[in-house]
Amino acid sequence: MVDCALNYYRDIQNQATEIARQGDIAIVKYFGKKAEIVSGIDILFFNASGDNTNFEYEIVGDFDDEKMNAFNGMFHEVTKKGVTKYEVATGDRMRYLKGCGVDLRFVNPVKDVARQNLVRCGGMEMPKILGGMLKYYYFECGAASVGVEDAIKYLADTDYVGYGFDDLYDTYRVKIANLLYAMFTGLRFSKPWSGRSDVSGGYIVVKRDGDVVAFHSCIADEFKDFLIDKLKFEGPSCSRHKYMEIYKKDDGKYYLKLALQFRFKLKK
Repeated sequence: MVDCALNYYRDIQNQATEIARQGDIAIVKYFGKKAEIVSGIDILFFNASGDNTNFEYEIVGDFDDEKMNAFNGMFHEVTKKGVTKYEVATGDRMRYLKGCGVDLRFVNPVKDVARQNLVRCGGMEMPKILGGMLKYYYFECGAASVGVEDAIKYLADTDYVGYGFDDLYDTYRVKIANLLYAMFTGLRFSKPWSGRSDVSGGYIVVKRDGDVVAFHSCIADEFKDFLIDKLKFEGPSCSRHKYMEIYKKDDGKYYLKLALQFRFKLKK
């Protein structure tokens, strides 16, 4: 399979060079003889999809309706093309919540299919592992720029799922590397996943002058390293994906949804 990909390498590189001429860097996702334009520098790897990619957390600590309303009332005024609108102030909301002295306790992915697929991919602890990474991005870092590598270090430092032994970095890293690979090869949270890879190929990163920055086969360990190194978390539209608003359930407890989305972090 690697030989097949390498046989078509030059043709794909030529296509990538043509694409890159419209910008400084281009990424081409390739499958055998076919090369698909993914986008320019700033591209999505795994797109949010409403509650399919939302994770639920319980707010633990001294919290009440007044604090809930204050959190839900935080917006930024944004003017684009002469039109003013109000967008959820994600960073402000998370800093306010952290300042309340509360914590977030992971509950589960909102959708059962997402939980089942994650368990199939990485075991019973996989939903909580990913939930811990989202907590780190939103709650601990205020939705600032956070790479996957940083989130893995957080998991290892806190032993988020409670493995209970030393040298945990590689343990968590393997889990996340396999998850990202599965996402690239077909894992989605909206439908049951068989555990089988749907594609063979990889990514080529090409500069405007045609110089190849990186060539990554998705069947190699190096490709997983590439994903961990080059992916970051991103907060998608709160209104579109229905998260970042605290709600109170019949049990009297307060809950919050956080959304999963990965984007490449490539520099010119």
